[in-house]
Amino acid sequence: MSSEDLAAASSTSNGSQDQGGNSSIELPEGVDWWNVSGIPGLGQDKVDTTSFPLDVWAPLLPHDTGLSEVSVTHCYMDPIIAGDLCAPSTTTEKDAIRGPWVRVDRNLNDESGYMSGFLSIWYRRTRRLDINLIDSIRLLPSQEEPSPLDGWTKVDKSLRTGVYHANPLFLWYHVGKTAGEMTSDDKGQIITEINVLFGEDVPWWGFEKLEPPTMYRKDDIVEGTYITIRKGVHPVPKAPPLHFSRDGKFKIMQIADLHYSVSVGSCRDMRTGETLDKLCTSPDGPGSDNLTNTLLARMLDAEKPDLVVFTGDQLNGQGSSWDPRSVLAKFAKEVWGRGIPWAAVFGNHDSENGMDREDQMKLMEAMPYSLAQRGPRDLHGVGNYVLKVLSADPSMTHLLTLYFLDSGSYSKGFFNFWGMFTPTAYDWLRQDQIDWFLRESASINMIERPFTPDGAKDLSSINWARQTDQLTPQTHRLAKPNAMMFFHMPLPEAYSTPDKNPSTQRPLDVGLSGLEPNGNADSSDGFFEKALLNATESIHVNAQAGSETRPKQEVKVVANGHSHITENCRRVKGVWMCFGGGGSYSGYGKVGFDRRFRVYEISEYGEKIRTWKRLEGVEAEPEGHVVDDMVLVGPGATPLRSHINNLASRKESIYSANNEANWIPTSQPWLVFDQWTKQYGPIFYLNIAGQDTIVLGTHKAAADLLDRRANIYSDRPDYIVLNMLTSDMHWGFARLNDLWKRQRRRVHEALRAQTAKEYFGYQETESVIMLDQMLTDPENFLDHFQRASTSLTLSIVYGWSPLLNSDHPIIWKIDQFNRKFFVAAVPGSFWVEFNYFKWMRYLPRWMCAWRRDAEETFKRVTVTLEGLSVDVQKRIDRGDDPTSVCGKLLRNVQKEDFFEAAWTSASVYLGGAETTSGQLAWFMQAMILYPETQRLAQEELDRVVGPYRLPTFDDFDHLPFIQAMVKEIMRWRGEYLIGSLKMIIMKDISCLRTRSVTRTFGRYISTRTFTATMLNISILGDTRDEGHVTYGFGKRICVARHVANNSLFIHIAFLLWALNISAEIDADGNRNLPDSLQCKEGLSVRPVPFCCNISARNPDVAQVVAQAKADKGI
Repeated sequence: MSSEDLAAASSTSNGSQDQGGNSSIELPEGVDWWNVSGIPGLGQDKVDTTSFPLDVWAPLLPHDTGLSEVSVTHCYMDPIIAGDLCAPSTTTEKDAIRGPWVRVDRNLNDESGYMSGFLSIWYRRTRRLDINLIDSIRLLPSQEEPSPLDGWTKVDKSLRTGVYHANPLFLWYHVGKTAGEMTSDDKGQIITEINVLFGEDVPWWGFEKLEPPTMYRKDDIVEGTYITIRKGVHPVPKAPPLHFSRDGKFKIMQIADLHYSVSVGSCRDMRTGETLDKLCTSPDGPGSDNLTNTLLARMLDAEKPDLVVFTGDQLNGQGSSWDPRSVLAKFAKEVWGRGIPWAAVFGNHDSENGMDREDQMKLMEAMPYSLAQRGPRDLHGVGNYVLKVLSADPSMTHLLTLYFLDSGSYSKGFFNFWGMFTPTAYDWLRQDQIDWFLRESASINMIERPFTPDGAKDLSSINWARQTDQLTPQTHRLAKPNAMMFFHMPLPEAYSTPDKNPSTQRPLDVGLSGLEPNGNADSSDGFFEKALLNATESIHVNAQAGSETRPKQEVKVVANGHSHITENCRRVKGVWMCFGGGGSYSGYGKVGFDRRFRVYEISEYGEKIRTWKRLEGVEAEPEGHVVDDMVLVGPGATPLRSHINNLASRKESIYSANNEANWIPTSQPWLVFDQWTKQYGPIFYLNIAGQDTIVLGTHKAAADLLDRRANIYSDRPDYIVLNMLTSDMHWGFARLNDLWKRQRRRVHEALRAQTAKEYFGYQETESVIMLDQMLTDPENFLDHFQRASTSLTLSIVYGWSPLLNSDHPIIWKIDQFNRKFFVAAVPGSFWVEFNYFKWMRYLPRWMCAWRRDAEETFKRVTVTLEGLSVDVQKRIDRGDDPTSVCGKLLRNVQKEDFFEAAWTSASVYLGGAETTSGQLAWFMQAMILYPETQRLAQEELDRVVGPYRLPTFDDFDHLPFIQAMVKEIMRWRGEYLIGSLKMIIMKDISCLRTRSVTRTFGRYISTRTFTATMLNISILGDTRDEGHVTYGFGKRICVARHVANNSLFIHIAFLLWALNISAEIDADGNRNLPDSLQCKEGLSVRPVPFCCNISARNPDVAQVVAQAKADKGI
């Protein structure tokens, strides 16, 4: 009998879950049926240790028999071949008294080369009651010995014998009492097993590592070798039977592709220079495996799953996992350390290590809280098994089925000159696995669904009962429980054309894909068609569902790993095919692609399956963050909606949110719209006080309508109050008429990309002033941003000289107007804007304070704005007009169009003065929350600009990271969290785009975090090279975007060149991080005031800025 067979024989059958029928059990009062330690027969299995052999090394057996003697031998022949030639000397009498010699089947010289020979530890084990047993082992250099020496024995052979120039190290063991003299506490201290660990990580469960190592780690060439011992008996904790919570929920976390090695591992595809990258590359760093375990710990604590599934490639293979026992000891430690049950399947790399899947599975079955099973021996692969999740009530009803399969490793390959196997083709799920799955599926009993818990047990305040009068007979049916399936390598169908949403005709494919080659095998036995589509949840057809012609598939979701930078969920013929995405720093990835883990939440007693991905996050988000939260199965999954070719004439077919949401909060309404987008889909319909509104929640939906059909979707609604404030002259909110076309054409000419370069001088000058004020008065940085934005906009629009403060009376007057203007521009600010109340516009003027105020405000501001344009005209007449937007407009209009040109110029000013300062405030928050991005940007500035001059626009092409930061700040916190309403021409329907449009996952690598990488901004197409859609769509896209981008570029470059920006530190030394979700609300948003630390990067900054002021005559 082999040692691995012994280990398997001793391990409990954790995964059978045979209690999955509907039979109830008698529960002791106060005990839940799944509490395996509280019910006789369901607790830890008792093991007869007297049956364990004494002459076989089986480190996983729970021996309670102690050791009597230890020896070390050195041999140049493999002991397996040499047999007794390499064993310590003995006699028949000694074997009978002290036990036969047993070799620890591990070569201590494995890492020192073939010429060092085979160094083995041997021990004797005895059940005699009169033999003193070993209770301590120490490893000491040749010049040291234990003190006092009584009871200690030194093994003659050094533990470094055969290793060239290695200092000798000797094993000493101490013998204590005999077994007959020991108390139960004494028995817990005797040494019952010896093992060997390769690498610097944790030993096997129940073992402790002895220091020092017999072989020290040396760079990446030699891994440390340690002797490990087990004292007493450490029963392996058994996983409780899988069960739903009392409120019908069960959560699964998928961990894909850890790729752990004997070493601590090397990080792959990290952003150069980041903190994690430095930890990885540091000689004394923890290594990628330990960093991944730290990440796993955070994710597990954030999600608290009921089950963890490892979907293959736990081992890296490829020559780095040459001792699977040492690697398997660490891959699940964060999971079993939290008492979480777990299951696993094998990946293609798990067999590339000298230990076959059979032996690896025996090791995994013997680990704490493991539910992994070997499965039938007559099937292809190892690890084809079924787990059942039961109800929490005493009926223990089977509510969810989990299938696990081995997708194999490689089907073809060749051995190279060195005898190394080189694979050429992946393996696939075979016909015998198809047959097995269909047999297992056929054996699943149907239950009445939806399930109603048995309320027989006293559940205190938990209300199990579902009111029967709320459920009609038609809502129940007999069907198998929903099922999920896990295996490593995807099926070919995972890349097939996805199903389409029957309403929108958009593909049901959410998440990132296409960043790497397809990961499926070239060959197939037809598992998808023969198995998944043939195994149905019921033999009956639901006659009430007229569109259904066949029962639903039993397996609703297939979860795969293998492809590290593929993490989408795609529905194909009714089955969701989901990838987990790479979660390990030890496996390949892509720079900018956050490590991630997929989570499945099964609720409503198995009827509803949701999924999301939790990304690694950054320092400001220790628990990471969630993306792509979506319902796959059950209530809320893919609502039936009709495709909309003509949105105007078919609004009644769009999913309506009115039944469940009759209000829009005045505070942070975009959060509600985000939630409705997840709940109702990318396009849904609202009727707000009689105003029909189509809400666009994704980039795809907005681009399809507002870009590709811009001729239809470019009008504006009739803003009654706003139009009174501007007399319909503000071209940004004007209706789509000849006046608007004329104004837009003129503004485009004044602000197009090439013309925008003419304003570089203004922008650099304002950056110098702003930086000087930041150095002298850093606490009021928000005021400096507002002054700079206002002054710069006046310079660009009217050719003004820079303002050193904001006290100018004209600025005050325009600011007062701006406040009213932005309130009126927010949909729903006045009742008269709603269809139900538009009759109010016909009330007498004396009855409407809002009308009187709007008309009087218009008269006052017109005098101010015309005065600004008159001043520009006078300078034109004198021939000393500097470059300005107003000057360009006035030169190209007739005298009778002066009023129109004045308001067109004012429209540019009213938008620019407000938004740039807000984006700079968001930028400051980003630097505080994501300091690594600040550091990378400053490194680029130091390389390109150096410390002795300020950046200029001449540096633009050499500062790609700063360019990326501009685009990312607009995407991360765009100036409009809810876009302006657009009207469908000829129809009284509004289109409203929401914040979700700029955060559509699957379009960006990271959505919530500030990630200034070219990868994050290059994935999204249809953005006119902006990398975001904050500037809008179609004919209403912001024409001043080139000037805005330039302003942000030079402002950010100046700030990062000169300043360090960090979080404020409180009295206790804690960082006070701003809340990036809190903002001043309106059409344009900015963060609420916050504090931070601002300091010059070096002592020469002030001098450089002073020289720049002098050069510009400031």
